[in-house]
Amino acid sequence: MTTQMPHLQEVIQRLERLERQNRRMKRVGVVSLLLASCLLLMGQAPRRPTGIRTVEAERFVLKDHMGRERATLEQTNGAAWLTLADPSGKGSATLQVSEGEAKLYLGNKQDVHMAELRVVKGEPWLDLIDGSGFRTIVGSTDLVTTRTGESHKTSAASLLMLNPHGNVIWRAP
Repeated sequence: MTTQMPHLQEVIQRLERLERQNRRMKRVGVVSLLLASCLLLMGQAPRRPTGIRTVEAERFVLKDHMGRERATLEQTNGAAWLTLADPSGKGSATLQVSEGEAKLYLGNKQDVHMAELRVVKGEPWLDLIDGSGFRTIVGSTDLVTTRTGESHKTSAASLLMLNPHGNVIWRAP
């Protein structure tokens, strides 16, 4: 029996060594399987298009780092509108385009339009307004003579200056 004891002891040591190796191989196998799975799954991510991408919406809002609206692009009542604002949200510039007309409005800090450039039905028009309400209109506009009530359209080459009450104080031609 004593001769079998050293032999049995060797077998037990070899068995323990094999079990340790087996545990290590299982760990390496699991880690390898996880890495292979990760690589396979990362390869399945959709490709980013290399061409032109289209984003569709009914309204876009651009905000600054403080969360204030600085620009909007929207479509309402058949017209497309692009509005740009200063950091206070006022003093805007607005471009409006609809069927047969295009308009550009420039405003002040009180959000009052101080300049307007437009083309409506092929007729150009520029309107400048100062803080006191005096206006200068360049281009085609409808003009009504207050004494007679007569209405006529000016040409694109005309220049009108109006007082704050809308009365003509100077015109050419």
